Amino acid sequence: MSLAKKSFVTAVVAPVALAAFGLAAANDVQAEVKIGCREPAAAPALQQQVLNDEGMVPVVSGFIATEASNGKVTGWTQRTVMMNPQTKNGLAWLKQPDGAVCIFTRYSEMKLFNNASFNAGALIKKAGAKDTEIEINRVLIKAAHDIGENPMFRAKAYTPTNVGLNLSTEYYEIITSNPKTASGTLIRAELDGQWREDGVKKIPSPAEAPVKYGAIYSETGKTLITAQSNENPTVALASIQPR
Repeated sequence: MSLAKKSFVTAVVAPVALAAFGLAAANDVQAEVKIGCREPAAAPALQQQVLNDEGMVPVVSGFIATEASNGKVTGWTQRTVMMNPQTKNGLAWLKQPDGAVCIFTRYSEMKLFNNASFNAGALIKKAGAKDTEIEINRVLIKAAHDIGENPMFRAKAYTPTNVGLNLSTEYYEIITSNPKTASGTLIRAELDGQWREDGVKKIPSPAEAPVKYGAIYSETGKTLITAQSNENPTVALASIQPR
């Protein structure tokens, strides 16, 4: 079953995405969506604001566990990465199990990668340091070698409320997934490349948890990856070894 039949993530792409691209190209952002949560009834209007006013379209989606204070999984939150293809800014759209929608995180400097192979463009660069000297890069390389998870998306993230995170207000966010199983991981790191293990969230495949799909691209996301292929060339994983 296609993603379009599973959620708004691509259900809106066919009729709306081209218009959203046009708005993004022709106009400045009209109104920035406020951080916070909305009741289920307010979700459709918020969706239209994100698409029309901010020119953002869905690119990557998956489910993360909703946990109680005792760590018990109580449900699954749909997490969709939205992106303005022109500005490379975006946000994380969280649809809670009860239908409420929350936006806590905004993105800048967004990049999409084809997870069919490892893309070294996802690695963090630091002046005077080799790629493998940076902790988050070693994590990404090891994940690709050990479990076949390659980067799908990377951005600088901004979470002013720091909801549920023990992180700096600004940090890197990366999503990886295995192209064969769609099993993925949400990974976070400080801007200096320090991996934050406490910021890791599993994005399970349907074979691992009662979710509709794993870490996947929307149809618009696939189109953008093709368009950005020259910007983000791939590098053979065999030439990059974890330390």
